[in-house]
Amino acid sequence: GATPLHSAAARGHAEVAQLLIKAGADIEAISEDDATPLHEAAFEGHTSVARLLIAAGVNVSAVGPAGATALHLAALKGHEEMSRLLIDNGADLSPVDQALRTPLHEAARLGHDVVARMLVEGGAKVLAVDMAGRT
Repeated sequence: GATPLHSAAARGHAEVAQLLIKAGADIEAISEDDATPLHEAAFEGHTSVARLLIAAGVNVSAVGPAGATALHLAALKGHEEMSRLLIDNGADLSPVDQALRTPLHEAARLGHDVVARMLVEGGAKVLAVDMAGRT
């Protein structure tokens, strides 16, 4: 199940997240839907919590729900600050999820031009092909 750190991350409660991290909470814990606390923070755009997790040494490219990374989720939601934070902290720019989509696929298909630009300028693969044959 989800841990208290998952809940704090999903809701953007940075002070609670910091307390839990300092108390030894597992920053890589996997919820029933395969999400880590970073996945929760990335999906909701809670950069303050993501910064705490990154400072604690979280794997920024961990695979989660449906094979997605935190960067997939940030790109999907168009979270510019979160995407920049993940990119600047070494997130893999072109991982593929279970549908063979990359974060760039997600940003492009949903019209998140700023995130797409970050990914392209960072060196994401622009010719990656998903399961449906789309680039």
